Amino acid sequence: MDIIQRAYNEQNLYVLTLDSGPRYGELMSTKPIRSLEDVKGMKIRTFGAFAEMYEGLGAGIVSVPGGEMYTALATGVIDAATWGSPGGFYSYDIQEVTKYYIGPPLTVISAVGIIINLDT
Repeated sequence: MDIIQRAYNEQNLYVLTLDSGPRYGELMSTKPIRSLEDVKGMKIRTFGAFAEMYEGLGAGIVSVPGGEMYTALATGVIDAATWGSPGGFYSYDIQEVTKYYIGPPLTVISAVGIIINLDT
C-alpha cells in the first residue's frame, strides 16, 4: 500500500483503507475445473468482461436468463454459470444441479477505498 499512498501524496490525499468491491463472477459447474485448460470447450452462462475472459480461455458463451439457469444446467444446455454471489446461486437452487463451485472469482471488477482529502 506504500506505493499507492506515495501516489496519492502528490495530490495531498490520505488512503485510510482499500479493498476489493463486491465479488461477482463465482462459477458453479457440472464439470470439475482444476486448471485453465479444463475451461476449453465448456458452455458457460456469463456476461460482460467475464464472457471475454472465458472466451479467451476457449469456452463457448451462452446467453441464459438467470431464471433459466437451473434448467439449462440440468439439461446440459450449459456446463457452468457465473453469478453475482454464492447467495444468488442458492436462491435459484443451482447447487442441486451442479457439483463444483469455483470462488472467489478469477477476476475482481471493482475496488473500494476510503481516501481523505487533506486540504479539507
